[in-house]
Amino acid sequence: MLAQAPGRIRHLAWLLIQASAAVVVVLACLSAAALIALHFWIWPAMSDRQSAWFYQFQAQMSQRGLTVSVRDLTADWETWFRPRIRISQLEIARPSGDRVLAIGEIQAVLGPRSLASLLHWAPVFSEIRLQDPQLVAERDAKGEIIIAGIPLAGERSDPEMVSWLLRQGRLRLDGGEIIWRDVVRNRSARLRDLTFAMNNLGVNHAWALKATPPPTLGEGFVLQGDFRHALGGSPADLQDWIGEAFVQFDRVNLTELTQFVHLPQSAPLRVNSGQGALRAWIKLDSGILEDLTVDLDLSDASLQWGTPKRPMLLKRLTGRVQTRLADREQQVSLTNVHLESSQLKTTAQIPSAALTLKQKPGAGNLSAQVSAKTIDLSAAMWLLEHIPLPQDWRSSLSGLRPSGSLTDLRLAWEEEGNVAKRFSIESGFENLSLAPLGKRPGFSRASGSVKANEQSGELMLASRSGSLSFPGIFESETFNFDRLDAQLGWSAKHLLAASDGQQATAEVTIRRLAVTNSDLALEASGAYRWRSGSLGEADWIGKVTRAEFSKIVDYVPSTVGSDTRAWLKQHLISAKNTSASFELRGPLEAFPFRDASQGKFIVNAQTEAAVIRPTAGWPLINNIRAQVVFDRHQFRTVAKGARIGPLALSEITARIDDLEANDPVLLIDGVISGDLQTLIDTANQSPVKAMLKEATVEMRAKGQASLGLGLRLDLSVADRSQVTGKLTTGKSVFRYAQGLPEISIGAAEIGFNQSGITAFSLQGQALGGPLRVSSKLAERSPSGAVAPLTISVEGQAAGPALERWTEEAIGLSIKNTLTGSTRYSATMDLQDTTIRTVIRSSLEGLGSTLAGSFRKRAQDDWGLRIDVLHQEPRPGAAAAPAQVWTISSNQQRLNARIQRSLTARKEAVIDIDSRQLAGQFRWTPAVAAAKAVKGTRTQPLLQARLARLWLDAPGAEDGTSQEETSEAIAQEWPTVDLVVDDFRVGERAWGRLEVQASPVAATRSWEIARFSVANPDAELSGQGQWAMLTQGRQRRSRTSLNLELRVTNGGALLARSGYPKVIRDTKGKIEGRLHWPGSPLDFSGANLNGNLSLNLEQGQFLKADPGLARLVSVVNLQSLPRRIKLDFRDIFSEGFTYERIRGDLQFLNGQASTQNLRIIGVQASVMLEGTADIRRETQDLRVLVLPEFNAGLASLGYAALVNPAVGLGAFVAQFILRNPVRELLSYEYRVTGSWEDPVVEPARRELRSNTPEIRAK
Repeated sequence: MLAQAPGRIRHLAWLLIQASAAVVVVLACLSAAALIALHFWIWPAMSDRQSAWFYQFQAQMSQRGLTVSVRDLTADWETWFRPRIRISQLEIARPSGDRVLAIGEIQAVLGPRSLASLLHWAPVFSEIRLQDPQLVAERDAKGEIIIAGIPLAGERSDPEMVSWLLRQGRLRLDGGEIIWRDVVRNRSARLRDLTFAMNNLGVNHAWALKATPPPTLGEGFVLQGDFRHALGGSPADLQDWIGEAFVQFDRVNLTELTQFVHLPQSAPLRVNSGQGALRAWIKLDSGILEDLTVDLDLSDASLQWGTPKRPMLLKRLTGRVQTRLADREQQVSLTNVHLESSQLKTTAQIPSAALTLKQKPGAGNLSAQVSAKTIDLSAAMWLLEHIPLPQDWRSSLSGLRPSGSLTDLRLAWEEEGNVAKRFSIESGFENLSLAPLGKRPGFSRASGSVKANEQSGELMLASRSGSLSFPGIFESETFNFDRLDAQLGWSAKHLLAASDGQQATAEVTIRRLAVTNSDLALEASGAYRWRSGSLGEADWIGKVTRAEFSKIVDYVPSTVGSDTRAWLKQHLISAKNTSASFELRGPLEAFPFRDASQGKFIVNAQTEAAVIRPTAGWPLINNIRAQVVFDRHQFRTVAKGARIGPLALSEITARIDDLEANDPVLLIDGVISGDLQTLIDTANQSPVKAMLKEATVEMRAKGQASLGLGLRLDLSVADRSQVTGKLTTGKSVFRYAQGLPEISIGAAEIGFNQSGITAFSLQGQALGGPLRVSSKLAERSPSGAVAPLTISVEGQAAGPALERWTEEAIGLSIKNTLTGSTRYSATMDLQDTTIRTVIRSSLEGLGSTLAGSFRKRAQDDWGLRIDVLHQEPRPGAAAAPAQVWTISSNQQRLNARIQRSLTARKEAVIDIDSRQLAGQFRWTPAVAAAKAVKGTRTQPLLQARLARLWLDAPGAEDGTSQEETSEAIAQEWPTVDLVVDDFRVGERAWGRLEVQASPVAATRSWEIARFSVANPDAELSGQGQWAMLTQGRQRRSRTSLNLELRVTNGGALLARSGYPKVIRDTKGKIEGRLHWPGSPLDFSGANLNGNLSLNLEQGQFLKADPGLARLVSVVNLQSLPRRIKLDFRDIFSEGFTYERIRGDLQFLNGQASTQNLRIIGVQASVMLEGTADIRRETQDLRVLVLPEFNAGLASLGYAALVNPAVGLGAFVAQFILRNPVRELLSYEYRVTGSWEDPVVEPARRELRSNTPEIRAK
């Protein structure tokens, strides 16, 4: 292109090129000259302490009251192009000599960056290096920060110096220390082993500081920063700085650190104390803290959020805490935080969480956001107690006492004027628990998810082993569940704050609800509509596929009366296969909808094998198959079948007309069918027993019956309960009480209520004749008193049946003594607490062959009347119930008054005053007897104190049975305590009779402890036993007596016995042991066994008719002369006087025998042996008479008495037959025949060679 230019242009270009080259050369030469001058003359001159720059520096320090001194000042070149200034031992001190800065060596190096010196008209070094600096940093009494004697702010500050330092290229410190002095807190500290580097590049400033803090403060301290300031602004103006700082302690004591470092009051999170490792990132914007991130590994720490609140005390704190501050906004986030505190029950783990609070313009306008990966609510609640929240939120959260964990939580809310306006939440939850607050339900251990805001929401539940709480709705507020699954959705309007004239409303849709626990399995769906100021409206349906019958009451609303709930709780026992359906529709304010138009509430349940107890004291009703219905405020049930023990129930209905009533009444109707005895036993185990005055206690029956029963049970006051019943029976056998006759019933009906029997009709057989019972109920009196009932009885009794009944009732056998039959009648008037009974019978047609006063001809009219008064005390009276019996007859054969107590002892007192019997009997039944008489007696007790007891003399015509008393009858015998002052049998007066005897169950015996009969002539006493004997497979009884008869006057005793003038005087003793089959009442000489021993003396046989004397006449020797035609009148004319009678009698099955009966008299001695048949009244005796006129014979009589073992035959053979004289003077007879007409004849003597020898003494 130049080649093509015109020539002039080319010439001009070359001139320019040549000129430029010349300039460059000149400049190069001048630069070289300047560099050489700077290197060798100008820069070395800077070493002069009198140079302008150093003088200016000293002047500036002097103006601040500081002095500057250096040991050496050198200006040299680090390289040809890097000049530097070296200063050794620079010190800056106050006039007082207090050094504020000391530097071992300073190297300030100029470089390319130093060209900025021309811009700022002040030296700018590329690098400044300080060796072993010692810097004093202070906070004075005014709170101003002073570094090296120069305040950082205020009037005395030097922004230009700070700006000059921040314009330097690079600043480095090695091996120094910083001394911190705090005048306000009077504390100081040293940072040793200081290493510091700072790079300044325009508006950017970065530094790093590493030092060793005091051991009390920590170790491993690092501080870094990277800031910038506004372009064109002053670097000294820290309010314009933007950037980050980093601080780290390998170990730090925060308690000490807080004494030196102060966060601004706006910082939301403050760490007050603790120790451990610490890293922190601090972000400032225009000098204001914007972000603070802290990594912590602390122990025994104390943290505080915002304005002073109760600090958080932590045993251990690890993780990252980040707080951000912006215009009206605070945010705290937590990452991998691990908390341990004595205020927490468990260790809290927070993997990730964030809380943002933003204050909007206007008072009380706030928005907040919370997000977290996982939150332990127990720990979160503890944290929330230490952060600033609105008081109403804090109160609500505190009352809810939440626990469990939230996952993937996103929560936001907004407040305007301190009133919540909007909120949203989305979270999963596990084992979530919220306590009930007011009437708001609560729950525990719920798991699921929720997504909601102030307008709508959804809730999913899949919970295990939790609970639900419904305060104020049920008596038991909390219900445990094994499983809870639910899907719910809702929509709402004006939920958080209703506008003027607008109500908050909400509708909850239950798409599915399934609850299972040990009590029930429930499924439900429906809707719930709510508006502010109301309980809301329900529209629910559901079913219960399984229910625990006894726990139904727990799910009955508390609006049901307390008495009704108490009855349900106590008397619903159990059931199987209980299921139900339910429906609830209507406003809950009207629940349970007494007005059917207001709503609907019905529970329809089916149950099998249910067991209930109608009320206290009633037997259990089991095997119930029933339909149970709760319809609004009413309860009813219809049972298809049930049982009370073996009894079948039918036609059963039960209802409560008003479940909310203060005095609820349960009405039960039904029919009980089954065995009549079982029916009676069941009644005796129920309040019917007391209602019927225990009239059914001793009833025994066979047959079938049905009982229609109606109960009106007052559930609040049991005593107000009422009962009505009707017992119907067909053919059956019935006994009212033990001791009363058995009734064969053809048909019977008995009506009763809580006051007693109201109707009674019966047709049947009793006592061998027809029986008819009817009743009549009088009209109720105007006063309202219980209407009296009259029961009429008409019947006929046959003699044989009366005999059997007498034996069964009192154990007295009178077989074959009663003949014919007689009619009788009775009336019973039942009124209130009194029963009056009158029994009448003429006894015509009934004949009796009983002894004495009870002998009767069939045509005789005795006019028997028995009056019975049964008196129950009126309620509240102290008197005991009693019965009074009055017995009379027109023949005055028997007058008696019996007073019987109806208390637990049931004692009876019988006063009798008749011709043959007078005195008092006291009868105590078995239970009371065991208490009254010491020992283990279980039989009744009969005590008798009688003035007289006159028995008719026995005779053959009496016809009394001699059959042995049975064991069954014997077991009914009581304990007897009998005393009779005047005891007679026929015309014979025996004196005072005493008997004490009692049964012993262990030995199955009746022990006669003592019996005695005493009169002036003799006393018979002894004891014995009536016991059961086992003979092979047969069981029989036997009575055994040990007796002793002490005779005072034998002649008078025989006269009492009906044999007068047989013996005169005599005294002595007869003793022995007798026994016979059967009971003491079965005594018969025909069955007598045992032995008696006689020992009498000093008496005389008188003249007497042998026929009257019977067997005694055998030894009355006055009769012998007439029998054998011998003349002994000189010896026996006035009777036979004896000195002693001695011998033994044996009894075997009614046969009496003796081998050694001896009578020693003045005139003669008599020896007897042989047998007597008591049953036939015959004898076969051998009698030997030895007259007194032969002394040898008399001595032989005494020898025989001394040796009673010698029999009569041996005696005759030894002493009589071997001596002709003795044989001639002794007389031997044989007595046979009956007792009434004995046959006496001489005996034939034969000598026996084998008789033993008897020697006289």
